[in-house]
Amino acid sequence: MITPKTGSIGASVLKYLAAAVALLAMLPALGCNSAQTTSARSLTSRESHKLIASQAWSAPAQQKKLEAQDPAKLEKHGDHLASAGDWTAALFQYNRALSLNPGGENSRLQLKIAHSYLRSKQWLQAEAAFSMLAKDQPDNAAVWQGLGMALLARNETGQAEEALAKTLKLRSDAWVALQGLGILHNWRGEPGRAIPYFKKAIKIKPENPTIHNNLGISHLMAGQFTKAVGCFKRALELNPDYSLAANNLGLAYAGQNQLDAALEIFQRSLGPAKANNNLGVIMAWKGDKQGAAVKFQEAMRTSPSHYQLANHHLSLVQ
Repeated sequence: MITPKTGSIGASVLKYLAAAVALLAMLPALGCNSAQTTSARSLTSRESHKLIASQAWSAPAQQKKLEAQDPAKLEKHGDHLASAGDWTAALFQYNRALSLNPGGENSRLQLKIAHSYLRSKQWLQAEAAFSMLAKDQPDNAAVWQGLGMALLARNETGQAEEALAKTLKLRSDAWVALQGLGILHNWRGEPGRAIPYFKKAIKIKPENPTIHNNLGISHLMAGQFTKAVGCFKRALELNPDYSLAANNLGLAYAGQNQLDAALEIFQRSLGPAKANNNLGVIMAWKGDKQGAAVKFQEAMRTSPSHYQLANHHLSLVQ
């Protein structure tokens, strides 16, 4: 049931905001199942990690023998695919290049493979790959940063914090690590600890709209609505199509009781039905059940397909 909370946005809204902060569009960690085991039991976490790590740098044993090709050309092709955002295809090319030269000096290529796992959201594989590299390259900030972000994506916040802190000891201007630590503290419900990390990241990358959006969410969680509005506006100045920042700006306006401005923003980013429903939820959390009921009814009139959700919310405030 919706619980009114007068004078501030409800806890559920803030949980949504914290979950929405994502540098890498965080998804649940991918599972890993073994095709063959020696018993009926499931693999332990440690066993799974070892299996993944052992396969991180090479093609499967049953893969057909690759045609003799130049590893350098394959790596260059992988770089081209990576620059286009096709990380899965890039990963395939990097692994092919490595398989053709397994005994060479491949730390650079291994790092590209690890990053490709990370960018293609294969979190467990990325963690295993970066963990192996960390043993061989303990002074490489990029390795610890990648490991920290992989752990953060898997919600291993304690280990992620350690890895990202090591990153900053090695390279204080690692803005991805700074933002990662800010995200981590937002997830923990510690916006006051998150804000300094985002501010440091902005000094390094002032034109990055994601950091401004994440800083705005910290201010929103802390109830600092005026500062939050400024951050979301700046994010939208840098990227007018940034729908998440637009939605968050609407929430910040609602926090200031500027409900007309909030509705306008929601309508622009979500459409009229969802906008009225969302504003109705916020008004209910603020204790205005009568106003919320009007918004839910308007959502139902605007979009019959939105009827069930809005009608359910209406039943909670009547």
